[in-house]
Amino acid sequence: MKKIMFNDRYGLTTAVLQDRKTMTRRVCKEYATGQLILASDVESFLFYPKNNIVKFLMKDGTIKVSVPPYKDNEVVAVAQSYNTICTDFEKLNEVRCMCGRDVTKDKSWTNKLYVQPCLMPHQIQITDINIEHLQNISDEDCMKEGIMYNNEVGFENGCYYFNDYEGFKTPKSAFCTLINRINGKSSWEINPFVFAYSFKLIK
Repeated sequence: MKKIMFNDRYGLTTAVLQDRKTMTRRVCKEYATGQLILASDVESFLFYPKNNIVKFLMKDGTIKVSVPPYKDNEVVAVAQSYNTICTDFEKLNEVRCMCGRDVTKDKSWTNKLYVQPCLMPHQIQITDINIEHLQNISDEDCMKEGIMYNNEVGFENGCYYFNDYEGFKTPKSAFCTLINRINGKSSWEINPFVFAYSFKLIK
């Protein structure tokens, strides 16, 4: 089983576990080089679900291949650091036994990059995969990405938000800012192709 990581700084893991986030977008990268595939460079593309590859015909006539990290219907573990899931001695002992070491003393205790998928308590199942420009996201899909709505009078600067102190006028402007915060400045503006995954929480 594979694992999937969501940003904790902006509460996206929590949003998944609360069933508020049911979509995620992951950038398309060329398989051979790891470079982003930008919308401005692509003439057309074909997705081959059975082979789990996408072939992009570039405007310069070349073909680039990208491989989605997850497949349709695949069950994937939601990555959490061990210190967040070992809430009692029984679970901690289970993790120690499965890992064969005292995880409280290594980097997996606080860094979910190093955890084992089989020890994660929550899983999602991929229900759909689309390939699209990042900027083509709809307002509806922005909400599925974990953007929230607040209709309280006086909510500063707007009603759509992804944290507790910053509001935006539209779901897309909130999502744009979130993407730039997570992936770096101008991540939205360069408009890469993305794999748009829909999923459901199953455990």
